Amino acid sequence: MTTARTGTINVKAGDDLQKAINSAQPGDVIILEAGASFTGSFILPSKPGTGWITIQSSALAQLPEGERVTPAQSALMPKLISPGQGLSALKTAAGAHHYRLLG
Repeated sequence: MTTARTGTINVKAGDDLQKAINSAQPGDVIILEAGASFTGSFILPSKPGTGWITIQSSALAQLPEGERVTPAQSALMPKLISPGQGLSALKTAAGAHHYRLLG
């Protein structure tokens, strides 16, 4: 079993999101810049261990907890955009687990 390491990976507009996802290990938090758009067909790879890899907005603390967001709060969230029709913006590799997306 792999021990969670609890590192933080900050990803700003224009940065390589897939590289950040690939380098993350159980216990890490990937913080995406609020309002930034990331276009691609991002793959969540299978990783050993049982710790969570969290992918979250840099403005997570400003989002309401336990209630739905509205379009007025869209600037507080990053956007994952599909690169084209019929393609997913986010998908999982076989056996991928323990990813958490927040905000």
